[in-house]
Amino acid sequence: MSVERSHTAELSFEKKSGRTRTGCSWEAAAYRNAVQNFIHAVNVDSTSAEGLPVYRYTSDNLVLSGAEIGIGYVPARWPNWKIESSLAYVHASKTFEQMPPTRWRTELGWSRAKWGRMEQLYGRISVDCLADYSVVQLSLGARFSERLTLGIGAHNLLNTTYIPVLSLLKNLGIAEPGRNISLRLVLSL
Repeated sequence: MSVERSHTAELSFEKKSGRTRTGCSWEAAAYRNAVQNFIHAVNVDSTSAEGLPVYRYTSDNLVLSGAEIGIGYVPARWPNWKIESSLAYVHASKTFEQMPPTRWRTELGWSRAKWGRMEQLYGRISVDCLADYSVVQLSLGARFSERLTLGIGAHNLLNTTYIPVLSLLKNLGIAEPGRNISLRLVLSL
């Protein structure tokens, strides 16, 4: 196989909220990526002695074109709140297994600089919607002192069974973990 090379062009525009951080902001981007000798795995419709699918690596010329648009809003009346939403789309000149699907992401967030003894408080809930599944995530956290920060996160709150397109375990049919909770404790010494 030859060396993979790509040539990319991207054009983007954005409008940020004013000095007050409130109001509407948006961004839009479009790109084109021409890849020579794009290396990827192809299922050869065979199985190994262990019963696993067999793949071979090949290379093709490929053109990926895509766009992403996003909008955010911080209400002047409630400047601690923010909602953001984005839509991303990719089109390929040839079909391949690792083709990213259209993705719509929405996030509602809250933050506050200080509340009692706590600083840098935040809370976020986000939803990622793809053609085959949707995943909901939640995170909360705060800094309690110069040395202690605590956060908690919940990924895949609805316990959705899904396999991301770019998963290295996709070929084996192994899904991402179900609902999982993480606790983050940062102690600066």
